Amino acid sequence: VEAIIRKQINDIEPFCGIFDDCLAKDFEGEECRPAKCPFKNDVACNFLTGCLDESLQKEYAIALELIKEGDSYPPKPAEKKTEAKHDTTKEAKKKSGWGFA
Repeated sequence: VEAIIRKQINDIEPFCGIFDDCLAKDFEGEECRPAKCPFKNDVACNFLTGCLDESLQKEYAIALELIKEGDSYPPKPAEKKTEAKHDTTKEAKKKSGWGFA
């Protein structure tokens, strides 16, 4: 049954079929980091392009305490960055998936 489900997922949205492997590999490789939207569904691509909006990225950076309210985003090279409360190193990301220990 799992093989049938995986085939259906790959037929509908091929990127969804490789997403788990890409996540495990920290999105290394061209297949995990395509130059254009990897989804066949235009609505999915439109939704994801919203994440590229700098104002939305800034709100997330403030919420994650990566920058302070009023700081520019992306931070200028000479600008002092606020220390994050969470461990954001690659090692920490590999220890837990999706923010869970």
